[in-house]
Amino acid sequence: MTSRRVIASTLTAVDLSGLTKVELSFALALAISATALLLTLGFVERRRTFALARVLGAHPRQLGGFVWSEVLVTGAAGAVLGAIAGWVLSQML
Repeated sequence: MTSRRVIASTLTAVDLSGLTKVELSFALALAISATALLLTLGFVERRRTFALARVLGAHPRQLGGFVWSEVLVTGAAGAVLGAIAGWVLSQML
């Protein structure tokens, strides 16, 4: 009976704050790399569109404005939908 009590007390006395920091760091690194991959693949996919717009007379500043506006709209929509999903999950839990 004493060994069970010792094992149970050592399992509940473990400090998991370091593990939480590692998990959050990994999640942040994963989110950054996924975002970079998404942007890179988006630019590669739209290379032809950019070339056609350039041939039709678009200036580099206009192309940059197009890209930044798309990034901002996508980011804002993602933030709003993420906040709504987080709120719904918090209400459910």
